[in-house]
Amino acid sequence: MVTTPLLEDLHHERANVAEWIKILLYKKQADIFDRIDFNHETAFQEPLLFSYFNQEQAHIPLEQILWGYAKPSTRWKTLPAWTESNGIIYLPNYGYLSAPTAAGAYQKIHWDGNVWRNEQNEILVKEERSVDLPSGIEILAHPLRDWENYFQHHHEVKPVEIESAFQNHREQLIAALRFLEKNYPLYYRAVQLTVRKFVLFGGAPNSFATVLAHGTGFLNPTEQDGLVFFLDNIVHQCGHVIYTTLTFEKEEMFTVDPDSNMMQWSGAEEDSHISLYGRYHGLFTQTSVNNLWSICVDQQLCEGRDAHEILGRFATYMHRFSKAVKKFEATEHILASEGQRWFNHFRSEYHRLQDKHRELLAPFDTSQQPYVFDYQLFRQFNPPQQSLSTIG
Repeated sequence: MVTTPLLEDLHHERANVAEWIKILLYKKQADIFDRIDFNHETAFQEPLLFSYFNQEQAHIPLEQILWGYAKPSTRWKTLPAWTESNGIIYLPNYGYLSAPTAAGAYQKIHWDGNVWRNEQNEILVKEERSVDLPSGIEILAHPLRDWENYFQHHHEVKPVEIESAFQNHREQLIAALRFLEKNYPLYYRAVQLTVRKFVLFGGAPNSFATVLAHGTGFLNPTEQDGLVFFLDNIVHQCGHVIYTTLTFEKEEMFTVDPDSNMMQWSGAEEDSHISLYGRYHGLFTQTSVNNLWSICVDQQLCEGRDAHEILGRFATYMHRFSKAVKKFEATEHILASEGQRWFNHFRSEYHRLQDKHRELLAPFDTSQQPYVFDYQLFRQFNPPQQSLSTIG
């Protein structure tokens, strides 16, 4: 469960992550700080900075990434800009420029203090960013070449559709954020502190988060998905962003290499594709998501299909939470003191939730569930009329 002390830790660790970015920026281009306020609240959380420093050759130049964060009086008047394949130039913290004549190429663009022009002196029309104003988080409206390789399914890069997903699901995402703001406020505050962008997409890959674009939640809704999907995926993927921030010095968590293969320690074939640190992350997301379902059930916040789907996800995830806790109980010897402190918290939360909701969740059959929760499959084995009668 997210607590007030944890939020205090998050403020501190967020500053440490920003400090790391500042050091990289100083080494790359020291005079950047003549333009960017060293104490800017969010400039050094910009997810494209993480992808910039984690690629051999990023497409979007540093000046383009930071132009929208620069002090107005010091902003670059001329930029070398990368134009995406759809003819869009993205300026973080500012907006999009339409430049269809230079799609998929670099061009110099010029700022006169009021409008942008290309090298042919044509005005580049601005499209405003889509920002959820209460949270301050941007919902990306267009794809970025520098992030294409992050969309993987079974370790293969897959094409995805972002613009239509943005149009079709933006309002659902915002509604879910409002739900969390009202009903899970401390977690919502943790999201505000760490997440700068959401990317909605359609395609084969599952929802995900990656340190290569730290500060971003990538969500993959379908036309069948509603509020419960968004609650689950926001809390899950933002949980990875939050916990990466809290454990940025991940070596302090273990007595062994955090990037070593989890199967080496658990002996389980299901862990052959994931690192020790990656599997440990799941304890935080399971704690966070299952606390959300507990709140929803206790306060009867949803009804009908949503209430039934929550029960299915809750029962499924508590079973997985149990397996994860037992797995790390068998490997506690590889946890350093900080890792042990966190694990004690996760284990305590598991037992609290299990004791509280054991009778509610016990009747549900979730044995057929795949990794990505399938509501129709749950409904087949757990008819709604019978299941919803357990709440009251």
